Amino acid sequence: MVGVAGCSGDVSQEDDIQDSDGDGVIDSEDYAPSDPEVQKKSDVQSGGGSSSQEVNTPTEADTPTEVDTPTEKPNNTQLAEQAAAAYEKGLNDSNSADETGDRAVNFFESDDYIAAAEQYEEAADVAMNAKNHFSSAADFADETSNKQGAVNLAEEASRRSELASQIASESAKWSRDAKKYGENSDEVDEHRQRVEDLQTRAENYDIGTLNEFKIALGIT
Repeated sequence: MVGVAGCSGDVSQEDDIQDSDGDGVIDSEDYAPSDPEVQKKSDVQSGGGSSSQEVNTPTEADTPTEVDTPTEKPNNTQLAEQAAAAYEKGLNDSNSADETGDRAVNFFESDDYIAAAEQYEEAADVAMNAKNHFSSAADFADETSNKQGAVNLAEEASRRSELASQIASESAKWSRDAKKYGENSDEVDEHRQRVEDLQTRAENYDIGTLNEFKIALGIT
């Protein structure tokens, strides 16, 4: 009888072994299907059976976690510099608002009431920007060690700029009503009175220089 790969031999004994598990291979399960030890040894010797490789999957503990880096709080010098920078922006906007207001007055005196109103409205917006910058300067100064004098200066400048914005806004209404009703109308008189009241209140506040603010902060 012809064997595997053309080799001849007596395989009468193998003819008695049946492929009991139906896998197409005469192996340990066919020789001793009920003896696990025989199956194990035979499979190892013949290289039969399938091998599996264990794969290690990273667990939650193995996965690196992101660590939050604490934000470093600005020191006293940095806070003072931020306060001074904000105060300087407030001064720049305050000066710009004054210049725009002067142009509005010139238009008003030339009876160009609409142009005057537009300039007053612009001045009101810029003065409010100044107010916000001064408020920020006060907030920064409040975090410093030499805070009280600087905070007072910034808050006073903020209040003065807020009133300047209100004066400009009311002056814009005054200008528009002067165009609509005439300069001697009751409507114009009402706006004029409000402006005068606001100006009186504004006289109680002042805007200090940048150098004064820095001295109050303890920086040069």
